[in-house]
Amino acid sequence: DRRFDRSTSGVLKLIKLRWIALVSQVIALVVTVGWLNVELPVLGLVGCLLILALSNLCLSYLSAKLGHLIGLVILLDVLILTALLALSGGPSNPFSVLYLVQVLLAAVMTSQKWTWGVAILSSFGFALIFWFHLPLPSSLGGHGHHHSSFSLHLQGMWLAYTIAAIAIGLFVSKLSTELNRERERRV
Repeated sequence: DRRFDRSTSGVLKLIKLRWIALVSQVIALVVTVGWLNVELPVLGLVGCLLILALSNLCLSYLSAKLGHLIGLVILLDVLILTALLALSGGPSNPFSVLYLVQVLLAAVMTSQKWTWGVAILSSFGFALIFWFHLPLPSSLGGHGHHHSSFSLHLQGMWLAYTIAAIAIGLFVSKLSTELNRERERRV
């Protein structure tokens, strides 16, 4: 059974996606803290992003040897996402939808066992942030009583959904193209 996750190409694609995610998260942090003046635990968030960057550097360095460990890398990404969400509003953070991207990556790049593991861990992480999280500042109160904060939350949900949809769409369409090429090559 030659799976996508065991190829160097699959590892390199995951590395690229993780760099894109890191840059996107840095931009989101800069905009949220610098432009919108939202008070967040910046040191904790930056620490999570540093772990992501360091793990991606390690994965880049060992990419040829670690193809069979992609499942572990995706599990690490779920843990990092959980920590980022716990430090920035928990379930009221609209970017919690990004758990779906991790499940999709596992489904495409790993075995069924890894996919189940990622799905279970992401569901557990999502549930955990309902109880253990730093709340958003009252000015961004999510489903608060102020119309403007609720509107901002809904806009954030839209942005998070759009990012997830684009990531999923791009990844699945690229995979589909590769599968079609492989099918044509075999014919």
